[in-house]
Formats: sequence, C-alpha cells, structure tokens
Amino acid sequence: MIYMETHSTDPCYNLAFEEYQLTRGPAGDILILWQNRNAVIIGQNQNAREEVDLEYAKATDTVVVRRITGGGAVYHDLGNLNYSLITDLDSAADLSLRSFSGIVSRALHTMGIPSEVSGRNDILIHGKKVSGSAQRIIGNRILHHGCILFKADPDRISRILTPDKLKYASGSVKSARSRITCIEDYLPGTTVYDFWSLLKEQITGPDTIVYEPEGSELAEIQKLAEEKYRSYEWNFGAAPDYTVSGKGRFPGGILEFRAKVVKGKIKSIQFFGDFMARRDIREISSAMTDVRFLPETVEEILSVYPVSDYFGTITAEEILQLIFPESSESSEVPGDA
Repeated sequence: MIYMETHSTDPCYNLAFEEYQLTRGPAGDILILWQNRNAVIIGQNQNAREEVDLEYAKATDTVVVRRITGGGAVYHDLGNLNYSLITDLDSAADLSLRSFSGIVSRALHTMGIPSEVSGRNDILIHGKKVSGSAQRIIGNRILHHGCILFKADPDRISRILTPDKLKYASGSVKSARSRITCIEDYLPGTTVYDFWSLLKEQITGPDTIVYEPEGSELAEIQKLAEEKYRSYEWNFGAAPDYTVSGKGRFPGGILEFRAKVVKGKIKSIQFFGDFMARRDIREISSAMTDVRFLPETVEEILSVYPVSDYFGTITAEEILQLIFPESSESSEVPGDA
C-alpha cells in the first residue's frame, strides 16, 4: 500500500490533495492520513447556510469548505484524524461503504477498541458514533474517506452545526445528528499523534511505500486548492437552489425579506413591512438581482442608493444584519498550506 501525508492542516489544501491523488495520483492502493484545523466540511449536495452557524464559525476562526463526496456536514479540528482510502474500482467492485469502514473498524479492534460498523458508513463504540464516512467514484478510481473523533468538544460541534433552520429552505441533503464518543476515552495516555501512528501501522502493514508528491504535483494541488476549494463558487455557489427569509423589528418599523438564491446568486428578492418608504422598493430589489448573495455585495448596492428614501429610518446596517446575521462572511475561504 502507498502511504501519504499532506503536511498541512489547511482544509482547502487537504481536500485538493485528496482529489488530486484520486484523479491523478499513482496507481495502486493509497492511504492518506491528515488533519484539518478548525473547519466544517459540508457534503457535495448541501447548502452551507442551512448546515452551519456562520456567525459562530467566524467567531471561532472556523472555515467552511465543500467536499466532493455526499453525506452530511462534519466539524474538523486538530482533535480529529482524517483518513482517505483510494483504490481501483475493479478491485473494489464488491466493496461497499460498510466494507471500507470495516478496514478502519478492524484496525481499532486490534488496538483494543470495541468498535463496530453500523448502517452504511458509521463506526460505533458502545452505540455511539466515533467515525462517519463517504465515497466518490471518478473514472476507474474510488475514494473512501472519513473522520475519526479522537478528542472532541461536543458543545462546539453542536453549536456550530446548528444554524437558524427557520431562515433557510431548500431540497439540499440535511445532516443527521448522532450521539458521539472519542477514541481518547479508550486509549488513555495516548495522544492523537500516537493514534495516528497506530492506525497507519494497522492499515498499511509492513510493506508500506511512502510517497511524497513533488514539484509540479504540489503546484497542481495548490492550484486546485486556490481555484476550487477556496472559491465562493464551489463552497457557496455550488449549493442547491434555496430560499432565505427573515423578519426584524427596528425603531424605524418592521422589515421582512424573502429571497431565492440560485448558484450562489440572488435570483429574486422582495422586501415587506411598515417602514416609511418614499420610493418604490422594487428599485432596490431589481438592483440586488443576479448578484452574489454576500454581505459585501449587498452593502455595495445599498451604498449607492438613498436608503432612507426606500426604508425610512431603517439603516443599511440594520438591513445587512437582517439578511446576513453572520455579517462578514468572506467570498473566499482563507487558509494556507
């Protein structure tokens, strides 16, 4: 088996590294072990705004990145260990999600951890989830990856994966919540890096080939990280179409809005309320159509209109806070390799 490490905790770079190995990496069976600093990794068919408390994510320096596999949103930090298994599809024809998860479960058993595979893709210890996984097939190669909870903060996970469910609505895949447990509780005195070494040894065996991408490979991975995984178009624009709404009471009156967002852009937006408008509010709605659903974009539009003529004494700041409670989400996901 070929073994690799990303030598990075940047979520964008790590997901690019993984995709590169799936599509252009060396032939044969590959194991990649890696960690992300604070991040929420959403499934390919999810809407980040429906899955993540973006305001809390910003406050905790947590980035949001979309992966190429399905399933639900997962919180990553340096208390987790992530694994990627890549192999030829024809040699894995009879391998299901459960079978791949069984490789990891058997490794845990060897360490004395009483784990079991439950359902299609969960690994449980005494009925509590310690790992979930997902798969993607591209060409003749299959990727199976998952996140193993070594040490976790359940309160942070619950908080960051609990957005305002009443504000957003779409047909996107919603995450399921499970009771969780951690490897640390079953390997006392062991660090996550000790566990990393143990897992590597159990999965790869004695005939491991360590592979280090170099030169042009690293340049291509970095390019993929920048152009795809750090882009608004991928992380937010690739979300299924959805609607967003909100209602607020301000000194200048009640303001309500409803918007439809398609490919990350406002397809339509309407404003309602008892605020004292002197101009047709549809002029603002028209100006906000077909622009990115981002606070800086909407703020720029509001800056060129006499807001008081349309919203009375409701200010541009109050309008932005209503539409974007997170208030300062960036159009790109920061990070470095």
